[in-house]
Amino acid sequence: MNEEGKISGGIFLASNIDKSCRAWNIVIDDPGHLGSCEDKKHLLTEDIECIFEKDALFWMTDRCPHESMILSSDCYRQWFRFVTGRVSLWYSQHSTFNPLGILPKCEIITDSKFDLAYDGYQKMA
Repeated sequence: MNEEGKISGGIFLASNIDKSCRAWNIVIDDPGHLGSCEDKKHLLTEDIECIFEKDALFWMTDRCPHESMILSSDCYRQWFRFVTGRVSLWYSQHSTFNPLGILPKCEIITDSKFDLAYDGYQKMA
């Protein structure tokens, strides 16, 4: 949010499936490699957890921990994540480039955040 308390920058998220995403009302200033918050899990408690409702638009900063949740059954899920111009990091492998060639004015990460070959990462079963 900006100085006037209005939404500015950040990420907009929505899903058509209830309880398929969650976020925590906390800002992580010092995430790990590629934004990992694994070493901060002890800060992510239920009292600051937000489970997303279907068909609702959510806004957060890019420093707010969030994740997709495991679904209880197979379904057709429509989900989107709209990242605005004011963010801390931009993942080029996971984002659509601006057709005018304009790049975000932040750190651009060219590695995949889903590549589990990095030191300190373990593939979850």
